[in-house]
Amino acid sequence: MTELLIRGDWVPAVGAASHELIDPTTRKPLEPIRSASPAQHQRANEAARDAHDSWSRRLPEERAAVVLGIVDEIRQAAGGLAERQAIESGQPLRECQDLVVNALRRLRASEPHTEPADVQTRQLPPQSLWPFWEGILHAIWAGSTIVCELPADRALTALAVARYAHKLPPGVLNTITVDADTESRTDAATDFVYVGSDTYLDVAVAGSAAQRLYNTGQRAGQSARIHVEASIAYKFADRLHEYLAFLEAGDPRKPVTDLGPLQSERAIHRATEQIATALKQGALVKLGGRPYQPWGLRGYFLQPTLLIEGTGPERAPLESIAGPVVIISPTADIGAALRESVGDSHAALRLSAFTQQAPKLERSLQAASLRQHTTVELIEAPRSDWFPYKNRRGIKL
Repeated sequence: MTELLIRGDWVPAVGAASHELIDPTTRKPLEPIRSASPAQHQRANEAARDAHDSWSRRLPEERAAVVLGIVDEIRQAAGGLAERQAIESGQPLRECQDLVVNALRRLRASEPHTEPADVQTRQLPPQSLWPFWEGILHAIWAGSTIVCELPADRALTALAVARYAHKLPPGVLNTITVDADTESRTDAATDFVYVGSDTYLDVAVAGSAAQRLYNTGQRAGQSARIHVEASIAYKFADRLHEYLAFLEAGDPRKPVTDLGPLQSERAIHRATEQIATALKQGALVKLGGRPYQPWGLRGYFLQPTLLIEGTGPERAPLESIAGPVVIISPTADIGAALRESVGDSHAALRLSAFTQQAPKLERSLQAASLRQHTTVELIEAPRSDWFPYKNRRGIKL
């Protein structure tokens, strides 16, 4: 039974709509999530408004003590919450552990945002569970009261986290479930990975795989493409092929699992359609490309897939492919890659570069008038949170 937090009480959801959550690893039902009724939605908003005046007038140190108490309770339950998230989403356990640990560390080390205290309504975005709760707790710390709208298709872990807010006064935090709206989610890519000819191949292969296959390639705002300087593109593809073939796909609850299932049947159908479109437009398959059943699991698994983009006038699509898919795009240099992928757009861009030519990189960004819109990260050494996860330890807080 779905329960909502309204004015400090957990009450059954009585809306007309219900979403059946499916375990993406096994395709077995988890539990139905019922949406809140319009009257419950209204009561949650009224509760937040009624609680706002007294909560916002409390001394900042009093609000901080309550919020940090909640953080401590979540920390004690972090292992179970990470496992619940892995079951619900299909994201590998090690990644779920990283997310909860990093969010709690940031909360313990930081001060609340300086935004004005007010009544806020916030909806959980795709694949952002812990950044979402981090923002909620910061806002409460700053004096806001909150109505959380949790889409029914990803509310299970979010509702479990809200259970640890019992130290808050009634109405400061309210959680309701809303109808899932999968069609409105965007696939627009906001990141960019570049591999220069002067890179250390071992670092570039492991790092670009981690960039592209985090959350089984289902990270919001993620492109499937890696732009590789043409002189090393096929050598890089050979090394990446070997690397991907040894990643462990399977049950996301197991600590050794690198790649879990996609989140839904719709997601795997879409990914396979996008791969087929890429092939029609000249891409070559070097690895994978099909649904399969690792370890006999019946879930929404797609083989780790490596495509090499064609060089003719018809090229693989620039859109994101949400899944364990990497498209290697040979390019003359980073300037050419930027011009092709970004064009005249001035959208904010995250650039991960595997190169030792930082000055050349800066000049290319300036020439493309993209420097002020781009966050640049030069990656020169391997990191402890990259694959394979079997070499990792568990939660450390």
